Amino acid sequence: MDRVIVSLWSFSFQQYLAFALLLVLLYRYTGMMVCLALMAVGIALWRVCYGEALPALLILLLIGSALGMLLFYAERYRTTRKTPRLYAE
Repeated sequence: MDRVIVSLWSFSFQQYLAFALLLVLLYRYTGMMVCLALMAVGIALWRVCYGEALPALLILLLIGSALGMLLFYAERYRTTRKTPRLYAE
């Protein structure tokens, strides 16, 4: 059996760029990125535990709560951007 050793030197520039973009997004929009990560983990776990009812329902609950948090953060971001700024004279 051949073992494949993955090192940082074998990555291409596009993979480094995607990783850097994810880090920047995680730093700038922490709440939204955590929600997206929770949804991705929930979907991945749903694919693994699809045959059993209770884990599937718990994973759907996880996905729904993460989606709700994501919409909450998106709405809060949208409303804070639209408020007019008042300047003191």
